[in-house]
Amino acid sequence: MNGLGSTLFELGQHEAALPSLERALQRLTPIIGSEPAEAKALRPKVAWSLYYVGRHQEALTMFLRAIQAAPESPQLHAGIGWCYLKLAQKTEARAAFERALQLRPGDKDAREGLRLAGR
Repeated sequence: MNGLGSTLFELGQHEAALPSLERALQRLTPIIGSEPAEAKALRPKVAWSLYYVGRHQEALTMFLRAIQAAPESPQLHAGIGWCYLKLAQKTEARAAFERALQLRPGDKDAREGLRLAGR
């Protein structure tokens, strides 16, 4: 499931990738204990796929879970910003984009998101 979903994700076929990625993530999520590194790598793919298919609230939830494992990831902070922007929560979007820019100054996508959020 992970291989198929990841391949489709890399090809930009997010709607087709999502079921495989979600199933793979579900299988890797333990009932107790810490999750394997593979689950931590899958979560951002699921989040971005949800975002690209227009399921922004679900994507935000997934990004927020992913950021717990990688708090210094500018891509995840930007993803959170884009979700907040789609959900018309501009204050939260600005904060997420600003954090992404702190982590990776000059990031074009984060700068564009910040501009759209009304900096």
